[in-house]
Amino acid sequence: MNETSYLDNSQRQLLGKPIKLKKSTEPSNIIWENLRIKNWRYYIKVVLYFFLIGMILVAAFGCVVYIKKYSIQLLSRYPEIDCD
Repeated sequence: MNETSYLDNSQRQLLGKPIKLKKSTEPSNIIWENLRIKNWRYYIKVVLYFFLIGMILVAAFGCVVYIKKYSIQLLSRYPEIDCD
C-alpha cells in the first residue's frame, strides 16, 4: 500500500486515542438514473424565487425613484443660498 503520510504515528491521536486511517474505495452505490430530471416542485420554487427577487428589485427601484423625486422637490422649495 503506497500511502503518503504527513504525520508520524505518534501524532495521529484524537482525545488521547490513536486514529486509524485507511484508504477509501471508489463509490459504487450511486444511482445515476433520473439525476438530470427534476420534479415539478423544483420548477415551482425557481419561478417563485425569481418572482420574489423581481418584486424586491422593483420595490428597491421605486424607493430610489421616490427619494430622488423628493430631493428634487426639496431643492425647488428651498434653493441653495450663498451666505458669503
